[in-house]
Amino acid sequence: DFFMSRYKEAYKQETLAFVQALRRDEPAPCSGRDGLVALIMAIGAGISAEEGRWVRFEEVLQREGIGGMRVSEEGGETAGGGAGWISTMLGSVTPSANPRKEDDLREIFLLFDTDDDDLLTEKEVGEATKLLCKDGACPIYTAEEVHSMVRGVDSDRDGRITFDEFLALWRRAGNIEGAAEEANPFAKLLAPLLK
Repeated sequence: DFFMSRYKEAYKQETLAFVQALRRDEPAPCSGRDGLVALIMAIGAGISAEEGRWVRFEEVLQREGIGGMRVSEEGGETAGGGAGWISTMLGSVTPSANPRKEDDLREIFLLFDTDDDDLLTEKEVGEATKLLCKDGACPIYTAEEVHSMVRGVDSDRDGRITFDEFLALWRRAGNIEGAAEEANPFAKLLAPLLK
């Protein structure tokens, strides 16, 4: 009765929103990804309460074997690891994020920031772009292209970029609507002449 006594109204509203989405033939307000993230959080909270310690989500993923990660008898990972689990996990529960929407880009950035330092490494940027572009919404970039793109926005040249730098990288690549005009300051001057 723990959940029903606390979250009855939330469950009711969630069910009504789901039914309304079905009736209007709209996407459900909560995706499979949302459900999976909530499940991972709940499992982590349970472990934390039981053992009286902080629990990282990566530990839950390893314990449960989500995304191909599993802890062996010796305590080491048997598969997956790093940011690779994200692609596996998200690819199986949700369509790709919209690579032209800043909110989706921020979500992807945060998902690949596995060490919570608000920075992505070049490898993480490569993994993020593969997930963003997997359905042909944008080009799949080679490792050399990703390297060049990261170097082009990495202000302190440490091989890691902030979200603002990631956004700038994505704009320069032409993957955000209006990016061509933003990348070329003369486009605004010439726009009235081209109409």
